[in-house]
Amino acid sequence: MTTSTPVFADVTADPRLAIRRSIRERLAARDLLRADRREIENAIRNLDQELDGSTNRHQATCEPIQREISELERRRSSLIADRKDVPTSIDVRRRELLDLLRDANGELEKAANDHKERTAVLQKEIKAILESEKRYSDLNEHSLAHPSVANPHLLDLHWAAKRGCEFGLARVEAAREKVAQYASQIAAEKTPRAAPLTTSNPSGIARVNQSAIGEYERRLRRWRLELRAAEKMLGDARAESETIRQAILDE
Repeated sequence: MTTSTPVFADVTADPRLAIRRSIRERLAARDLLRADRREIENAIRNLDQELDGSTNRHQATCEPIQREISELERRRSSLIADRKDVPTSIDVRRRELLDLLRDANGELEKAANDHKERTAVLQKEIKAILESEKRYSDLNEHSLAHPSVANPHLLDLHWAAKRGCEFGLARVEAAREKVAQYASQIAAEKTPRAAPLTTSNPSGIARVNQSAIGEYERRLRRWRLELRAAEKMLGDARAESETIRQAILDE
């Protein structure tokens, strides 16, 4: 299998192509800024997750310490209420636990301050990037499809393809309406209805009009076929329109 070398038009010979190249270069610069911003935003999310981890570890560390402190204080209060001496070991252990609690709180505070400082730096970088992105606020994904810079022939083809989409959609909607109409008429014909009591109709229920049902069913079959054909037409038209639109952007 051989590959051919693409031949590019001389942009210097066609001002339109020169403008398209300039737009592409600006779009590339804008996309690079956006990629940098997304990377920094991911870094901030990682910092948030790190702080969440520090908070969870702090909670896991402090909860048993606080429970033990509460138990020591309960025992201490009970002894005092009973006019008994409080063992030195209770106060010693309580001070040890308070020191552990202060250390844990200090570590969390340090992690929170570190998170705040690093996040502030990254937020500042994002702000600068957003300011730079404003230079490209006139650009969007359809800039290369603007009539002033797009290939005129492709624009004409795209217009015709969109007309095909409009016709296809109208055809689909009309067919769906007919399918619903005849399905409803068939259901109505099959629904029992009251009728005058006669010797030939002692039940008082109208007879089903099989002839009308048969005609509605025939029409329903045809409109269902029409609906499938219309949906295929619409799908083909939309695919063609998208292919041409992409060709306009890729020129």
